[in-house]
Amino acid sequence: MKRGRSPNNHHRRVRSPVTNQPTNRTTTTRYYISTGAKSNYYTLRYSFEEYVSEDSTVTRDYHICNLSINKDEAITKAQALGYDLNIDLNIDFDVLPIGTRRKIDWSILQGGKYAGQSIHEVRDIDAGYLVWLCENCATSRAYAETVELAKALVASELATRKDARDAIKIEREALVVAFAPIADIFDRTYPIHVQVGHHQWEYTGEGRNSFVDDVVATLRRGIQISYSAADILIDKVAKESGRRNSKAYRKAYDSLLEIVTPAIKP
Repeated sequence: MKRGRSPNNHHRRVRSPVTNQPTNRTTTTRYYISTGAKSNYYTLRYSFEEYVSEDSTVTRDYHICNLSINKDEAITKAQALGYDLNIDLNIDFDVLPIGTRRKIDWSILQGGKYAGQSIHEVRDIDAGYLVWLCENCATSRAYAETVELAKALVASELATRKDARDAIKIEREALVVAFAPIADIFDRTYPIHVQVGHHQWEYTGEGRNSFVDDVVATLRRGIQISYSAADILIDKVAKESGRRNSKAYRKAYDSLLEIVTPAIKP
């Protein structure tokens, strides 16, 4: 933000950062005429140095009000506001017409951890940040133009990442096709039993199983499942061939395991 010359200074008492009581230590205070963020208006601002410890200060700076788009009128308004008018009224800058914006160098990052630095500087120290910026902030109004400039600097990195994503997508699509017959085996209803006594269960009919449905959905996305999940599903289907650990059960279980193995995480 462009600012006018510093005005004459006066002093104000501050409170001790330790006791919060007024001290004899003073801090510089000033009012000055500046411009708004868009450089379209003269504004009145107020700043002072505030003690944050016994030997250090920080600058506080606040907007008071807009004045005018006309320089002489802005000075007149500033004089009429009744503040401590230690204001340097020799304004040596102009504001932009309403509706226009100051020219911004979009090669300078406007925010983020490298705010204020050139994308060329950031390319040399952290190219990954520019890659992230291009992939995540292209639609941001604050970064769109910077992203377009940055793309040329990290074109090879962006191309490499795109190739990697494309390869993953092709592999995933192939797994979706490969796992579809496996998902079909388990995508069904299962017998439902309700416990009615100690070691006694009563068959109540067929129904969907939410756990099985979740695993089937995972397979249909081309994602491998854990061995324990596969074991539960195979067990449910194999029990339809015979009671657990019977020859018929073991035969069905082993046959299903051979089919399902490609979809099990290593």
